[in-house]
Amino acid sequence: MFSLKEILGSFRRGPVGLRTCPRCGSSVVRSRTALEGWMLPVKYVCKNCGYEGFVALEEEREAEP
Repeated sequence: MFSLKEILGSFRRGPVGLRTCPRCGSSVVRSRTALEGWMLPVKYVCKNCGYEGFVALEEEREAEP
């Protein structure tokens, strides 16, 4: 059984990559509410195609040499 410290340590840390729309591929904007990310899941909005949802694709940034 894993300890809480091991579980929390396994979460990815670091800079967040560019989030894109799963429909059209353009960048998405995070909808901001007071409880978002704490009590409610993060909702994303695409200004290009009008997508609103809880899923956004994230591109990983390459490590700089």
